Amino acid sequence: MDIITITLSNDYIVIGKNGDGFAFEWTKSDPYEKLEVEAWDQMLYGALENIFRTRCRTSGEIKELIRGRSVYTNKKSIFDEILKREPTLSWLLAQKNDLSLLWLTVLSCLQDSSELLVRYGADGNELCGQHMNWAVTEKSTLLHVLAQMYPSSWKNRLCRLLIERGVDWNARDANGDTVVQTAMKKGCAQLINHYYKTGADVNAVDYRGMTPLLEAAVGSRNPEKLIKVLIRRGADVHARDLHGKNVLHQLALNMREDLNLAWVAGFLIDKGVSMYDRDSKHYHPIHLAICSGKMELVEVFLKHGMNVNERSPLIPEEFLLHFVVKKSESSKIIITLFQYGANIDRRDKWGWTALHVACENTRNPNALIRRKIGLLLYFGADMFLENNDGWDSFDLIQSKLLAQSLMVKTVALRKARLPPTVEFRDERILKERHCNYWKYYQDCINEIARTKSKKITESCTLFDLLTGCHCSTAHLMRVPKVRDEFENYDLSNFPLYANNMREAYDFAKSFYKVEMAPVINAAVRNILSFRSSINVNVVRHYIPCKFCEIKKLVQDCRSP
Repeated sequence: MDIITITLSNDYIVIGKNGDGFAFEWTKSDPYEKLEVEAWDQMLYGALENIFRTRCRTSGEIKELIRGRSVYTNKKSIFDEILKREPTLSWLLAQKNDLSLLWLTVLSCLQDSSELLVRYGADGNELCGQHMNWAVTEKSTLLHVLAQMYPSSWKNRLCRLLIERGVDWNARDANGDTVVQTAMKKGCAQLINHYYKTGADVNAVDYRGMTPLLEAAVGSRNPEKLIKVLIRRGADVHARDLHGKNVLHQLALNMREDLNLAWVAGFLIDKGVSMYDRDSKHYHPIHLAICSGKMELVEVFLKHGMNVNERSPLIPEEFLLHFVVKKSESSKIIITLFQYGANIDRRDKWGWTALHVACENTRNPNALIRRKIGLLLYFGADMFLENNDGWDSFDLIQSKLLAQSLMVKTVALRKARLPPTVEFRDERILKERHCNYWKYYQDCINEIARTKSKKITESCTLFDLLTGCHCSTAHLMRVPKVRDEFENYDLSNFPLYANNMREAYDFAKSFYKVEMAPVINAAVRNILSFRSSINVNVVRHYIPCKFCEIKKLVQDCRSP
């Protein structure tokens, strides 16, 4: 016996010709645009019209005839009569399966033929009867399948026609989904709007507690339109699934790309959806947005007043910064939190800071955890704060090499930026508590001191490049000679900080190219009012540096 299989992607289902038979396929385009599909439709349509108009059949007889299933279950079915007239259609009709003619025409996208069958009384409530795939099950109705087919005026028209003839649009498939919930996943806004005009339940709940609104947020191709349609039709914006997730939680779990989720989130918040609802694991929507790397949603929540330093005592990572360090697959979210006032040295109930959390996660250090630790140190995290057990970050870090390459070098750089006469508390603690790093620290101090005598230009040394912000040296990138000088400079005499200097140079060059060059070039063309001879100096102080501003904000937001 032939078995029908379905191949699906994130696209639309359709039957296609496969040798002498057929198979389910997926498509990104309208299958009716294929000439052979249109030709098969016209063949079948002509055969059906001929059958219906001959032998003076009554409407009851026609209805009985077209409701029969395949030729292998009913030897006098309509399949026989069609094949007598159009043997070319044997690839579609002479199959060892138990699908009705209406099901075959719909799945094959034979548009005129399927409409003709419905108008003559084909059973629109007939279930598929076969489990073909997770998308088409034995309990699927034609409306469930149409919702997953390519968007077209025919699809909308056929759905309306079926509903007008009494098809149950609230029927559920084997997954417990109504037609509307299935349509949500494909973003069929026009189709969904029509369903609700005819009285469908806009707050129907499936076995997971998911309403159409929640489904639109988590799985739709077009949440922007669908959510507006559903709310206009009376959807409950405060609905939550069986795990306590509201529509913002669901939005944070939407894995489709190129969606305007930030706008949707703002729209929902303005409609009264709470950013502070917790799911069954005690997570706010922002926690799920962090886990899925949706920075745009994190920023929307913070812009709408989410407290970046709010304590969540029911989860292990009480504060958002701790949570990002532990759970996020992106280090950039750390910067976003600092921009909204995250306290870099905030301690949880165990006395752990975000840096403690990061260092404790270095059993198997990877590039991501290195970046997270690097960012925390760059913005001034205190390496010597102790948790409730008296451990600081050096006690928790699992790799001596990592401690040296990130933390000891940072202590030395912080010391180098201070006047020589200032006593440096971090240096004293390092010597007293972590003397095993002291020799490496002294090597760092000596290497930094040697950079002071190595000039890139008359006004800039390697020390300036290493210890200053990239914005302070970016103006030098305007001069090709300076760029050539550094790029050809032999840094082998500075093995500890060579990579740091290269990174500082790359940052300065990028800052110049993106932020400064457009303004300087405009000034040179006399678009700005000041004289070109002083353009560079003026622009040097005119362009704000985001990182300098964030560093200042981080310092201001530390706990007293």
